[in-house]
Amino acid sequence: MFYGNIIACIYNFYGRFKNEAPYSRAIGYVIFCQMTHFFLISALIKTYCNLDILAWIPNNFVLLFLFSIWCFFMLNYFPKKKVELFIEKFNQKTKIEKIIWGVISIGTLIVPFIFVYSLYTK
Repeated sequence: MFYGNIIACIYNFYGRFKNEAPYSRAIGYVIFCQMTHFFLISALIKTYCNLDILAWIPNNFVLLFLFSIWCFFMLNYFPKKKVELFIEKFNQKTKIEKIIWGVISIGTLIVPFIFVYSLYTK
């Protein structure tokens, strides 16, 4: 439900603009957040366990291929019907809850960047 609320929040944000694709933007935002979470977890494991997960990947093209497979999986996991259910539940929330989820949506992307940067610059 965590990513469902983020999808609904981003969908409602981009839905206000003309000539935008809120469905693909919302799914893309969640995919990008999950990528940052992956890099945060790998940075934590590298820092505290001295185990570099990304060293097992032979080159960046393999990582790009894995993330493209992940994008395909996410677009099939969140079809439009499921996103519409998330939006219906999200629109039933109070205004303060929607604002909190907006802040969480932004923080979900920014906070991992800060942590990854601080962990890799040690």
